[in-house]
Amino acid sequence: MNKLEPLTEHDFEAVASWMSDPIDHEKICGNAFAYPLSKEQYLTFFVDGASPSKGRLCFKYVVDGKPIGMASFTKIDRKNDHGQIAFVATAPSLRSTGLGSVMLTELLALGFDELLFNRIDLVVIESNKKAYQFYTQKMGFKDEGLIRDVIKVGNAYLSWHPLSMLKDEWNKMVTKDYSR
Repeated sequence: MNKLEPLTEHDFEAVASWMSDPIDHEKICGNAFAYPLSKEQYLTFFVDGASPSKGRLCFKYVVDGKPIGMASFTKIDRKNDHGQIAFVATAPSLRSTGLGSVMLTELLALGFDELLFNRIDLVVIESNKKAYQFYTQKMGFKDEGLIRDVIKVGNAYLSWHPLSMLKDEWNKMVTKDYSR
């Protein structure tokens, strides 16, 4: 059975392995966490810092009892019915298998149908072309432009695309999928 479950202390090794490559780490985290991800950073943000009262929910995606990916809602804004998806990762060996879209679909369903968000957004580093295509072409997110030189990693600056989906867009997508 596939499902989203809260990340726990015991998931650190899996999460760290998904970001063990410096390029993957940069694409997933930007400069939010030092490379390599330490257990202290992981626990502080993804486990101890994850609760609705802190505006953050962090999940692993479990398939047949094994975590294969993770995603988080950060910057949850209940006043404006808004959530931001961040730190999406899947096991490198399972990328491009379709499990990422299943995981993200379940996260979107949680956000729109259970948490009652009106808007969900995320950002994609400009150089991460594969993720950009996945979110815009496969998942239906809308590109809202390019934020130039927004974060510094080493001696270079990275730009990102803010992407969003609204509740009515989600509803149309879900209705379309069920009507086939």
